[in-house]
Amino acid sequence: MRKPNVLLIFALLIQINAIGQSVKSVVEVPRQEIEIISGNPKYFKTTNRYFIRFDYSDLKIGGYENEAAYIEYMREDAELRRKSADEWEKTWFSNRTYVFEPKFLEVFHKYSGSKIKLDPEAKEQKFVLKLHTQFIEIGFNRNFEKSPTYINVLVTLSEENGTEESLVISMKYVIGNEIMSSYSADFRRIEEAYAKCGKELAKYMRNSIY
Repeated sequence: MRKPNVLLIFALLIQINAIGQSVKSVVEVPRQEIEIISGNPKYFKTTNRYFIRFDYSDLKIGGYENEAAYIEYMREDAELRRKSADEWEKTWFSNRTYVFEPKFLEVFHKYSGSKIKLDPEAKEQKFVLKLHTQFIEIGFNRNFEKSPTYINVLVTLSEENGTEESLVISMKYVIGNEIMSSYSADFRRIEEAYAKCGKELAKYMRNSIY
């Protein structure tokens, strides 16, 4: 029996993936925006270690009124498909802790190097970085059509019990790049948006503060 040509198979997979990624978006998303809303970035130049807080309060999802409305819709959809609505909702929230946040930290530290460290556990840190996710566009990629997945976040750097004004950074339209082909799961596209957020925030902080 002839052995499969590994190089040929690999090349075909790349071509198939490329075709999946060449599908034009049916929704035009504005260019990514990162800007300082308030505060003095140079005040934080003396520190390079922060306790990180992830905040999802007042979160909006796509065209839904709020996150609760999105969850209600998805629970009904799960039941129609004879899936467990409770399991879907449990996974929706657990993805934050086990998928999105670790990915953000992994990529942030990759691009921040030794300049900046975010610690999710050492609460005694003097300085805090809060990543407040305000909006998630789920997007889709199926049936030769796609709409980008992106997040809007508000980043706040502050000193615990300090008097200096917090540094507030707005990040909008942070798009998650497709890592495979079409039909990727929603949470994987959101994960990539957090990866992009980590990369862009690390680069921005290095340029603006350090």
